Amino acid sequence: MGIWFVLPTDNQRKAGIKYPVYLTRAVWDKYVEVPAGMEGEQDLSGRLWDILWMFMYAAKSCSSSLMMFKLNCACLTKGIGKRTKKWTGIG
Repeated sequence: MGIWFVLPTDNQRKAGIKYPVYLTRAVWDKYVEVPAGMEGEQDLSGRLWDILWMFMYAAKSCSSSLMMFKLNCACLTKGIGKRTKKWTGIG
C-alpha cells in the first residue's frame, strides 16, 4: 500500500477543507518536496498550499462523493546555466 502522509490540519482549514487529506509518498516526493537547487526560490509550505488550493477548487465544483482531479504544474529544475520546465499532472 505504501506510505501515506496526513497533511497538517491548520493548512487544510486555511484552504477550507473539512476532512483529513492524505498524500502518497510518491506525490509528496515529487510535488511537495522542494527540488534540489530550488531551496532559495521555493519552499515546502508554498508548494503544499498550491496543491491544497487546487484540490479545494476542484472539490467545490464536484457533486459526487468520489473526486479525482488533475493538477497541472510546472516543475522547474535547474540545469547547467538554464532552467527547464516540465509539465506534469496528478490524477
